Amino acid sequence: MDSDAIKKSIEDMVTSDKGKEFWKKTFSDPEFASAYAKALEDEHKKVLKDLTADPQYRGMLMEIMKEPDMEKEINKLLKTKEMRSVYKELIIETMESPLVQAKMQEKLDKAATKAVEKEKK
Repeated sequence: MDSDAIKKSIEDMVTSDKGKEFWKKTFSDPEFASAYAKALEDEHKKVLKDLTADPQYRGMLMEIMKEPDMEKEINKLLKTKEMRSVYKELIIETMESPLVQAKMQEKLDKAATKAVEKEKK
C-alpha cells in the first residue's frame, strides 16, 4: 500500500470543493453525525481537557466571556433560581465548617476586644 497516495487522496477529499460538499451532505445526516460524534467522544474529551490546561486557550475563553453579550448571558445564568439554590447550599456548608466557625469566632473576639478598648478611651 502506498501511504503517500492514501494521504494525498484523503487530503483531496477533505479540502476540495467536491469533498467539502460531500462532508457537508454527510454530516447533515443525523445518524452519521451521531455515530461520528460517539466514535470521537473520548478524543474530544481529551482535547478539551488539554485545552483547559493551556493558558493561551484559557485567556481566549476569558476574553470571550468578557464580551458584553456573553457577560450578560453569564450574569443571567448566575441569577437563576437554581444557581441561587446552589449558592445558598454552599454558604450554609461553608458556615457549618469548623475551620470557618473558628475563624469567624476569632474575628468576632477581635472586634469585641477592639470595641471594649475603644470604650475605655
